[in-house]
Amino acid sequence: MAFEDLPHESRSGQAASSGLNLDLRYWFWVFRRRFWVFAVVAGLLGGAGIGLAMVLPPTYEARAVLLVESQSIPTDLVRSTVNSTALERLEIIKQNLRSRTTLLELDNRFGLTPADADLSPTERVAALRSSIYFQQRLLGDRRAGSITTSFTIAVRSENPRQPAVVANELVTRVQNQAIELRERSAGATAQYFRGEVETLAEELVRQEDRIVSFKEANERSLPESLSYRRSQLDLLTERLQRFEFERVELDQQLQALGLALEGEDPVVAAIILSDLEREIEQLRRELARRSAILSPQHPEIRSLNARISALERVAEGDAAEAAAAPTPAPTRTTDPATRELRRQQALAQARSTYLEELIAQLEVQRDALELSFLETPNIEIELGALERTYAAIERRYEQARARLAEAEAGELLEDRGAGESLQVIEPATVPDGPSAPYRRLYAAAGVAGGCGGVLGLIALLDMMSSVVRRPEDLIRIGREPAAVIPYIATVGERRWTWSVRIAGLALILSAGVTGLWAVHTYYLPLETVFQKVLDRSGLDGAIDMISRRFGG
Repeated sequence: MAFEDLPHESRSGQAASSGLNLDLRYWFWVFRRRFWVFAVVAGLLGGAGIGLAMVLPPTYEARAVLLVESQSIPTDLVRSTVNSTALERLEIIKQNLRSRTTLLELDNRFGLTPADADLSPTERVAALRSSIYFQQRLLGDRRAGSITTSFTIAVRSENPRQPAVVANELVTRVQNQAIELRERSAGATAQYFRGEVETLAEELVRQEDRIVSFKEANERSLPESLSYRRSQLDLLTERLQRFEFERVELDQQLQALGLALEGEDPVVAAIILSDLEREIEQLRRELARRSAILSPQHPEIRSLNARISALERVAEGDAAEAAAAPTPAPTRTTDPATRELRRQQALAQARSTYLEELIAQLEVQRDALELSFLETPNIEIELGALERTYAAIERRYEQARARLAEAEAGELLEDRGAGESLQVIEPATVPDGPSAPYRRLYAAAGVAGGCGGVLGLIALLDMMSSVVRRPEDLIRIGREPAAVIPYIATVGERRWTWSVRIAGLALILSAGVTGLWAVHTYYLPLETVFQKVLDRSGLDGAIDMISRRFGG
């Protein structure tokens, strides 16, 4: 049986178990036999990678770095009312800058996308988002508590001067939006507490009006006047007792006067005049005693003065009449004693009537005071509830005022720019050279991918082939070769084979280069085609990550 031209170690059945060296030599023979396939395909893929690396336009990148600085005034003196962290605010700013409206505005202003490229607004936004890069980093030691934040803005463009201009514009917008966010947050906090203070102040006024109205409606039963009302009740009780005693005396006097007028009691008649003087003196003493505790306009004082004046006029009139009149025989109706008895009776009756009215008034006042004592506990409970509500509102009002003072201090802190701020520590500058494409990486990736792909293809073709090439192939199916006769090609056959291979390789390379040129010239630039392929396949992110890791 004849076999193809195999390595020497593969021509005996005994070499089937020679191990790894035999397999490597066999695969080397397979590679040599399929060399033209390897050369053509690897040449195409490698040439495409090299051509793409050479054709892609250069991309320039500019970076700007900002640092978050803490407030310049110590926080134990003035505390900022902005409760969001720097990372949260930077994330909000980043999303605002990556919004569709902002990106289209930047594109219309600076022309970041090529003017000749027929791109829809959505495609322009996608291209701009891939060309603008934001990065946030935490600097410092978390355990030590000394942490700050850096914010990097990177812009890529084919124009070497555009990235720096756009990056600096974005830096300005980031700083302005950071200030606006902090001022808006501080202003909203202060405005909230202003409204809270105004609301609580109005509630305090309404509660004060409720308390005043309640006190006016229940002024006779308020707890604070309880001791005064008790003293008034004691005074009323004392006066009632005194007036009751006086009224009893007047009743007795009226009875005695009645007896004297009806029975001509000589004892009563003899002492009338002396009783008149004695009553005047007694009234004067009573007037002096009551004037010590009552005002001159008090009804009692005025009544005492009127009684004293009346008795004095009676006494003076009787004395004058007795001196001027003749001395006829006294009669029952005209003698001074009778007249004096009748006058005393009238005065006693008037005084008794007055005392009855006064006692009735004092009893009404006493009943009202006693009723107020019964109402006081309920009034005290209701008034206490109103006052507790007022105290609770007042506490909330004071707390709101204190917080308003802190909020206004924080607002003033932000207005004067003394709070947390974003400082540019590295402004964007015009790049010295292109940052992409990474031509060596693309060329190496094309060559390596082409070589690896062709080697895999050769191995796959050999494993799928059913041709018997080695004695081991017969041994696997249970047959033993008698001898191994190698194929011996002539010199002319070998030359012809290599000529065909070289011509085919040249033809394929020429066709590939011609096809790429035609596509670049008559259809779309190769860089645009490649970018669209990357965008649709999702490989642009992976390539960007690899390029950033390994550099240009």
